[in-house]
Amino acid sequence: MKTTSTTKLRTITSIEDLRKEAVKNHGIVNANVDLRGQLFPSLPDAVIEIRGNLWCYKCTALTSFGNLQSVAGYLDCSHCPALIDFGNLQSVGSYLNCGGCTALISLGNLQSVGSYFDCGGCTVLTSFGNLQSVGSNLWCCNCPALIDFGNLQSVGGYLWCNNCLALVSFGNLQSVGSDLSCCNCPALIDFGNLQSVGNHLNCYDCPLSNYEERLIKLTTERVYLRRDEAGRLHCEDRHAVVSQSHGRECYWRGVNVPDYVILQPEKITIADINTTTNAEVRRVKIFRYGLGRWLHGTVLRHDEHAAMATPPDSVIGILRQEYDFFIELFRQVAD
Repeated sequence: MKTTSTTKLRTITSIEDLRKEAVKNHGIVNANVDLRGQLFPSLPDAVIEIRGNLWCYKCTALTSFGNLQSVAGYLDCSHCPALIDFGNLQSVGSYLNCGGCTALISLGNLQSVGSYFDCGGCTVLTSFGNLQSVGSNLWCCNCPALIDFGNLQSVGGYLWCNNCLALVSFGNLQSVGSDLSCCNCPALIDFGNLQSVGNHLNCYDCPLSNYEERLIKLTTERVYLRRDEAGRLHCEDRHAVVSQSHGRECYWRGVNVPDYVILQPEKITIADINTTTNAEVRRVKIFRYGLGRWLHGTVLRHDEHAAMATPPDSVIGILRQEYDFFIELFRQVAD
């Protein structure tokens, strides 16, 4: 396919002019095509190749691209509610935006997207079909009918597939160049052929988060496994973050704490609490140990596990530091 700088091309703005251009040049349109908001059911059958950009944003009657096989630049067909599939379209040289195409069932013969691909909110799309590669980022969040990635093998940048409620497997996907986020995918139980993730991996609220050893092998960066309802890193009985290079990390409501605070809370003692200088970590220890038990033991200088060590600050000083925290905690308990 001949490559031409799309910024130097003239722009066609009507279906009839597009048809004439394609007929004159045996199916090739050496121009940008801007049909945004216009009413037409399909591109003219004579159009085979567009060597510029194609805009058909909010073309509410558009159902098909006809015989179109390639777009050299970018294709924006977002929010076309009647668009059902891409037909014979095989490649998009730059980015493809079909977000919000709520009737889109299939990507047809599409095999490659050169840059960014956004199909977020395509609520009836079930598979990527013949698509094999996306050169940059792939955004397919909120596609509740998406079951698998079809023949997709590589994503050059980020892959976001959050809230894909029916997604069960990564299928033939082998590599993601940057971050992979598959949060809130409750049916996702199979890694498929996935071998590498270039950066962070986020899999909150996803069954894959239980396979720590497998996840660690996918990336040298952090794998974020678990969070609370506010989106903070959090887990009451397991690691919230794992990594080849950073090890395993425990978090409580966004606070990074020593492993034993989460995994072996019985090892927390009054002496341990009162000698912890980081206020946030100390509060988590108090919560895990038991506020009433800690206050009782501190005031009476009694610890069932060990004799209380002399804290670096006075107990009264610690109580003063934590006054606001205690008031808020008491208020939460009362509510």
